[in-house]
Formats: sequence, structure tokens, C-alpha cells
Amino acid sequence: MDNLMSFQNSNKQTILLLAYEVETFVMSDLATRLTKQGKKVVILQCDTWSFTDNTNFESIHENKDYTLITLEPIFRSLGKSKIIKSIELNQWLEKIDLKDVFRSDPLLCDYRHNRNYRMNTDFNLKKEFIEKVIALFIVIQNEHNFDKVITFNNNYSTKNIAFQFFSNLEIEFLTILPTRVSNYYGAYLDFGKGGNLSEEKKFCSDTEAILIRDEFKHRIRNFNCSYSGHLEVLNFASQFLKKKLKDNISFIGYLISILRKRPKRFFEKIHLSPSLMQIFRHEVIVSTFKFFQWNFFKFDIDTLENKKFVFYPLQCTPESTILTFSSVVSEINFAMDLANNLPLDTYLVVKEHPAMIGIRDIKDYYKLKEIDNIILKHPLDDNDQFMLSCIHVITQCGTIGLEAAVLNKPCTCIGKTDFSTLEGVNCKLDNIDLINNYCNDGNESVDEFLKRVITHSIKLDSKAILYDPFKKNFNRKNWKLEVDKMYELIK
Repeated sequence: MDNLMSFQNSNKQTILLLAYEVETFVMSDLATRLTKQGKKVVILQCDTWSFTDNTNFESIHENKDYTLITLEPIFRSLGKSKIIKSIELNQWLEKIDLKDVFRSDPLLCDYRHNRNYRMNTDFNLKKEFIEKVIALFIVIQNEHNFDKVITFNNNYSTKNIAFQFFSNLEIEFLTILPTRVSNYYGAYLDFGKGGNLSEEKKFCSDTEAILIRDEFKHRIRNFNCSYSGHLEVLNFASQFLKKKLKDNISFIGYLISILRKRPKRFFEKIHLSPSLMQIFRHEVIVSTFKFFQWNFFKFDIDTLENKKFVFYPLQCTPESTILTFSSVVSEINFAMDLANNLPLDTYLVVKEHPAMIGIRDIKDYYKLKEIDNIILKHPLDDNDQFMLSCIHVITQCGTIGLEAAVLNKPCTCIGKTDFSTLEGVNCKLDNIDLINNYCNDGNESVDEFLKRVITHSIKLDSKAILYDPFKKNFNRKNWKLEVDKMYELIK
């Protein structure tokens, strides 16, 4: 009997769940479900929230049947203790391409725990962090021998390192990601190689998928938003000033409350956490000044009537789609090079992403305006007029590329994308002269692609899954219903 139990335990599937701050609740719930199914589960808490925030995150994991590992020891040791590099660690450092790891996570947070991309972390600390995280992966892999790694989005440094580490060991790496179709989410295998949607399970019939697909196409062809998040971005942008004033007031309130309740914890010296002065300078002074600076910038109001042009909408940076599928491209430099290589009678219409209002450096806009054939449009201008009249669409890897395919517009993606199989989409930009070097390698029709994606994905309210547990009026029953659907993707 003992031998039988030992054999069963040795064959138990071992799963590693990667969790960032707001993913803590859902990953804990998924881990509990998986352990009840006989899986051995380890959660790696990848962020600094677990020991810098007032929320007691570790209490969420108490009295559970899974194992919890946090990066707190690593963060606290940065700059204080050096790692002894073993032969195995040096071999891993040679295997993993780390040049883009910190494009997605500078290890600094503002007081609301948004990544603060203006505060640069010392390079040596970044390098030390990478080495210590890889050393940790070596230890926990040797101890647990994982069969599968699961994450919800994959857009931060620790997850980026994890993907490269575990894929080198040929361990299945499953990422839950939005599919570009409304609010449907799918399980993607090996996201870093282009994002292959897992097609092991069907979640709806072909008839239902066709109805959803046709409704999606109808919305795009009538220039309605392809996903609800876009409406939220537009609303945020149009109410930016009001929100900025509200943020500044809430910041002052935050300081008063934190000084009353937890002064020692707030002022505790922790590497990579911004100082009180940094927070005040960035949140109140710099960001408000940048908004007013941006607000008085004059975008082009030229009419595009009778003009031949290529449409290039910029993306939000950093953004999950870019960080998940593709390497970062300097969009401003690319736009300038592209414009200089267009035919003499062709313009490049560049439109800022609404979510970048007051964020991108104003100097970038002036650089673009120096190029004669660049027309710089306001972020809140509707895309429909540009999509309807342009001769070509350019995107890094944004959803607008899929929309272009639905509208039968030729499209070029600068980076990797999950819809690279589509007819009319070119994802190989070997020459900046895209008009003369456009090459359509896709062989899947839009109808086939959308039907395939919808069939193998589930509609999720990701915002409710991640953020509802932090609300005072948290409805656990409704939240569980959404997590039930998420569980279907990974079980």
C-alpha cells in the first residue's frame, strides 16, 4: 500500500502559478481547485505588493493546501548581498535572452501601485534581480519538477524570465490572454513564439460561434468599438483633467491616512520603492504639468480629402499586447523613417493612443511635426474616417490590424501578432519601403480565424475577476461564476 501511495504521489501533476498583485485572489482560488483535483500546486508571488502594501496579501494564502513562494527575500536583499554564481546559473544566464526583460517592469511603483516608467532603476540592481530570480527558478524546479506553468497575462519581468526559463526545459507554459474578439479570453501556448491558441477544448457550437463572429464583424464595419475596453479608454481620456485633479486630492488624502495608520511601514526603506518626495513630484507636479503641456499642443486639423495616406495609430506603451507577443519598437523613430520612405504623393497619418494623453513626451510630437508628409491627428479623433480612406494600415501588433483585415484593408504589423495567419496581414517588415515591399503571407480568412478563436475561448469579465475582491461591496458569488469560466480554460 505504501509503495502504491508513493507511486501515485510521484505521478501527481505539479503546476506552478505565477501571480502578480491583483491576480492574488484568483490564483489562490484556482490553486485550491487544482489541489482538490489531485494536483500539486505552487504559487509564486512575483511582485512587491505582498510586503509594501497595507493589504495583507499573505493572509489570502493561509491554511491552503498549496505552497506559496514570494520574491520578498530577493527584493529585500538587492544591493545588500551578492549571489554566488554556480556553474548551472552561469549556463542559464547564457541561454536566456534578457535584453527586453525590463521593458515591461522597471520594479518601481507609484503609491497606487501602477508601474512608474519615469523612475529608472539602477542597471546593476536590475541585473542582480534577474540573476537572483533565475537562481530561484533553478531551486524550485529542482525541488518540485513542474509539469506545467500557468499565468494570467504575461507582461512583467518575472513572468518574462519564467517563460524563457521553463520553455527551455520544454515545460508547458499556458497564458490566459484576451483574444481580440470582444471580451473573449483563451489559453495560449508558448505566447513568446507568437501566441498559439490552445484548441484542445471547444466552448461553444459552430452555429453560436458564427453568430458571435458575424456580430463582431458587423460592429467593426459600422465603426463601433471591437471591445469594451476601448470605450473606457476614450472616456478616461475625455475626462483626463477632472481625473487628474481628483487623483491629486486622493493622493493628499492617501498620505494623511497612511501617516495616521502605518507610519513605520510606509517609511520603511525598501529597495525600488519610490520615496515620498518622488511620489509627490511625479504624481502631483510633473504629471499635472505634462497634461497642461500636452493640452496646449496643436494637432493637425488638415482635411484628408483627396489625399493618399497610410494610417499609423500609435499604441499605449507599455501595453499587454506588445509585451506579450512582441519586442518593443520605437514608434516615433519608426514613423519618421517610414514617412521618409513613402512615395512623394503619400502622407503618413499618425494618431496618438487616447490612453497616452499626458504621458508620452511632448518632444516626440514635435519631432513628428518636423516631417513634411506626417499629419499628426488628435488622440480623440475617430479612427473610422482614417480606416475608411487610407490605402494601408500600420500597427505594432494592435487589434486595429484585425479590424483592418475585417475591412479588407492591407495591413502591416511591425511585431509578432496572434493574427499573423490572416489574409491581407503582412508581419514581415524587411524593408521600410512597405508599399513596394508589401507581402501577404497569410492564408487564413477572417471568417475562419474569428470562428476558430471564438470556438476555443470564453467570455470573461477580467476586471471583475481581478479587482472585485478589493471592493467593499464584493459579491463573492458573482465573482466565483467568472472564476468558474476561467478555470475551464486551464483544468
